Amino acid sequence: MKATTLFWWMVSVFIPCVFFQNVRADIPGPGVYVADDNGIVEKFTLSGVGSLFVSPGSGLGGLAFDQAGNLYTASYVNGTIKKFATNGTSTVFASGMTAPFGMAFSSAGDLYVADTAAATIWKITSGGVKSAFINSGLDSPQTVAFDGSGNLYVVDRGVSAIKKFPTGGGSSVFANINGPEGLAFDANGNLYVTDYDDSQVWKINPQGTATLFATTNLNFPVGLAFDQSGNLYVANDGDGTVAKFAPGGSSSLFSASGLSGGEFLAVWPPLTIGPPTGPLAATMSSLVFTNGQFRFLVSGSTGTNYIVEATTNLAPAAWVSIRTNIAPFTFIESNLNAVPKRYYRVLAR
Repeated sequence: MKATTLFWWMVSVFIPCVFFQNVRADIPGPGVYVADDNGIVEKFTLSGVGSLFVSPGSGLGGLAFDQAGNLYTASYVNGTIKKFATNGTSTVFASGMTAPFGMAFSSAGDLYVADTAAATIWKITSGGVKSAFINSGLDSPQTVAFDGSGNLYVVDRGVSAIKKFPTGGGSSVFANINGPEGLAFDANGNLYVTDYDDSQVWKINPQGTATLFATTNLNFPVGLAFDQSGNLYVANDGDGTVAKFAPGGSSSLFSASGLSGGEFLAVWPPLTIGPPTGPLAATMSSLVFTNGQFRFLVSGSTGTNYIVEATTNLAPAAWVSIRTNIAPFTFIESNLNAVPKRYYRVLAR
């Protein structure tokens, strides 16, 4: 399901709503950061010049930057997450996991970690408090990513699937890929997935339709990420290279040497991901308040069922379905005095 703009009504205003070898060579600057098989993170400037950034140690898994530019690294050997702060200090941010691999930050600043051996997705707050976010329905989760609407996507490697966990709860199989590994969203909400087994990259639109995106300069690809210009970088575990795919579709070897084997990578600064776009993405427009009621137009893909949901609070949200109809249609809240003030959203079934 695709979430869209949130509206909050009030009067006549609406608002879219422990360590060894820990060396940090510099603070983060624009570039591509690659987790090497020999336990180091290599930094490549956007012109392709490489240098040592940090050395977290063996069993290096996923990488993730928080909004302040602090780097987090996962160790599937030690079951820990390490934090390399911008001031040069390093700490154990979280421990007690079995085999953490891919990681991603939510817009709220919480870190979500795929623990493959435990078949669990962990949520770790900015204060380091860890809890199991998902601990059922997964076989061997590898990587995670958030779309622009806050929905969580998980590569479940054991069943060759990408699973979607919407903000409102529930889960579904979003797409099936033969050997899925890494996940990355572009600015338009399209999801890119590395196929390790076939050395390919797939593009999946917000509606779940997969098309083959790339086959060249790929050799057992794992991690991938976009820069702010829309270039896609892919780490090849097979030969230790990094491939680059320009927005126009051309490909090149961004880094052809210097790595013993690149699995995960991250880009700083990261790309800003917008909400999903496409024929199933609904819009809410023409908001009108009159005579104790308000209404808005729901539009999207003609003939598609959309659900209007409401909640009185966003933290946490408890969405309730209040109307289902086929687009386009006008939603009317007929008696504002009889209902609490609340947020509204529209989802495609």
